[in-house]
This record gives sequence, C-alpha cells and structure tokens, in this order.
Amino acid sequence: MAAVLRGQTPQAAARAAGICPHTVRKWVARYRTEGVAGLQDRSSRPRRLYRPTPPEAVARIEALRRERRPGKHIAKEVGVSPATVSRDLKRLGLNKLKALDPPPPIRCYERAHPGELIHIDIKKLGRFDQPVAIAYTRLHGVPLGRRWRPVASWIGDQDLGPHLKQLLAEGGLDVEVHFGEPIAFSKRSNRKETARVVEARVREMMQAALGEPVK
Repeated sequence: MAAVLRGQTPQAAARAAGICPHTVRKWVARYRTEGVAGLQDRSSRPRRLYRPTPPEAVARIEALRRERRPGKHIAKEVGVSPATVSRDLKRLGLNKLKALDPPPPIRCYERAHPGELIHIDIKKLGRFDQPVAIAYTRLHGVPLGRRWRPVASWIGDQDLGPHLKQLLAEGGLDVEVHFGEPIAFSKRSNRKETARVVEARVREMMQAALGEPVK
C-alpha cells in the first residue's frame, strides 16, 4: 500500500509483495474510500444467499432438532447438506443440544395400586435395616377401599403438586405407620436377598393395615 501511494504501479507492488495486481488494486480502492478501516479483515460470507433454505425445510429442521436428532440425520431426512443444517441451526440458536428444551422426565414405572412396587436402597445402611410401612386406612372415618386408595397413594411418575392439592381437598385421612422387626445387615450380607426380605415384610405390614389377606 505504501509503495503504491509513493508512486509505484500496482503491478510492481504486487510483484514485490508476491500477490496479484487485482488484490493490490482492491486494497488501494478500499483505503482511498474508507481509510485504514477499509483494510481490516472481512467475512467471506456472501451478503445474500442466492438459494436460501425453503421455509418448509427450515421448519422441518427445527422440529427434528427439538427431537434431539443429530445434524447428519436431519440432513439425510430433509434432503439438504449437513452444512445447510448447521447454518440453519446456528441461525435458529439450536446448534448446541443444551439450547433445547430440557427432556421430559423418564417414567421408570407405573402401577395401578399402592404397594405393588417397593423400592429399597440398602447401599449405605448401618448394621440394621428397619422395614417401615405407611398405610392410609380411612377417609373421614370410613375404611379406605380400593376405589379411594388412588386419592392417598402417590405413584412416583405423577406430579406431586396436583396430587397434594387433591389429597388436602379430600379432608381427614387416617394414617398408620408400622415398624417391622429390624434386620441385621453387615458387609457379608447379600444386598439382593436383604432387599427381598424387607420387601416381603413391608408388603405384609401394608396388607395387614389395609385389611387384605396376606399372600
């Protein structure tokens, strides 16, 4: 640039710098128009796309991305290049998975009646395992039959807030808490066998509290 401004031709300056004369002329024109700011690096991205992604394809790309699909799978299903998918996802702000909505909670189990499934974690117990059963037995003094037990029971894959609201709206509930005989547990104990024994005792106490025959 300084050589051209001192009077050299663009061809001579280009040979000295090892570049083509077209590049020298381009830089000189930018300098004369914009000053030093015109010599800053510029993006090579075109000012407008001659064949932009159709809106229908963009909507499909966004829908598939919200299903947590990877870019290559989206490109194959929509019929566009992976570069197009990457560009559209970046424009939509969905180029990273953490930008997506949090995934729905995983439903691990579903049971029709309380007491059908009992989860016991005994990995960090002390020397004894204490079986405990909590049974809702009466509603307004009336025995709580099978028809009304879903009112009191909370299955783990249900939302706790609505369940508590419905439970409090029902009124007085009688609750029985039964403690079983403690079970000795040590490092040599079999955790799976201990869990089966605890489950059986909790189930017996639940069935006794609810007036059901023990199987």
